[in-house]
Order: sequence, then C-alpha cells, then structure tokens
Amino acid sequence: MFLSALNLEQKESFLKLAIKFISVDNEIKQSEKDLLEIMALEMTVDEKSLNLRKTLNNNPEEDVNTLLNVFKDKDSQQIVLMQLYIIAYADNKLAYEENNFIHLVMEHFEISEQKANKLKNWVNKQGDLISEIMQIWD
Repeated sequence: MFLSALNLEQKESFLKLAIKFISVDNEIKQSEKDLLEIMALEMTVDEKSLNLRKTLNNNPEEDVNTLLNVFKDKDSQQIVLMQLYIIAYADNKLAYEENNFIHLVMEHFEISEQKANKLKNWVNKQGDLISEIMQIWD
C-alpha cells in the first residue's frame, strides 16, 4: 500500500532495503517472502528488481544509509517506515533486530517516536481488519 507513489529509483532502493530488513534477524520467514513479493508486484518494478526479489540477494556492500538517502521527501520517508512496520509484523512480532533497524530509519529520516508510533498503530489496525475479514469469509 502506497508503494506505487514511489519513483523507480525509490522503488529499487526500497526493495533492497526490505531485503536487508527481512535478513536482519537472520531468519527469513515465508510470510516475509510472500509480503515482499506482493509489495514488488504493487510497485510494478522492472525485471532486474524482480530477480533481486526472487533471489533475496542481500548485498552487504550496499550501505543502509545510502539506500535511505534516495528518499528525500517526507511522504516517501513515511511510506518506507510504514512498509517496514508492515514487513516486521508479517509474523505478528517485532524482533529486537527489526526494532533496531526501524530506529535507524527513524533517526535517518528524523521521524519522531510519536509519529512512528502512529504509523505502527495504523499498521496494526490494518492487520486487525484483515484478520477480521478473513474470519468473516470463513
């Protein structure tokens, strides 16, 4: 959600950032892979990016801060943070390493704890609504 608002450079950087993010706790879960695939499809990224997503190739030489520098405006920065929360809660828990990564992003973008909490709460509400509709459909 909202990823289509990013430009091509931001989409590619977000995908690389997301791969680093799901790798940060040294445990890539199927739910995270599935979510990354959905996000890539939403962004309608190019073939190179699709291959990156399929291989989940985390290039350790790519610095997180360099990837974050691509997001210069507040809207794209908030989209990134919100999407990272969505990925983090794909398995219904925020791992310690994921939380540290998110705080690094918050500091880089100068996003306050208060605003980050609002984004996190919104993501959790969306998750609750999805769970609710799944129960209705059963």
